[in-house]
Amino acid sequence: MIPSQNLIEAALTSFEDQAPLFFGDLPVSDDAARNCFVTAMATLRDSPEFRRASPQHRELSLLGQLAHALLDAALLREQLQRDEQHAVTATRFAIAKAAAA
Repeated sequence: MIPSQNLIEAALTSFEDQAPLFFGDLPVSDDAARNCFVTAMATLRDSPEFRRASPQHRELSLLGQLAHALLDAALLREQLQRDEQHAVTATRFAIAKAAAA
């Protein structure tokens, strides 16, 4: 793990001590989701473009990345719940059809 990843992971851990992030209902473990987030943020933080940017642009970029990650997680969670509901409906239909036969 590179130093930026260590710093970001420590900050994330400190943040989660106050208000845990919700990664539930994802097809990966919470640790894998956290690692993906930490790696993406460290890659951005270590990029030459990020280092050359003004403090305001760096903050905006980090907030944008965080918002994007949270929206991606929410979208994936919604898709998984919708697919689960579709599977439940299809199963009920199949059971009703078999019972009627």
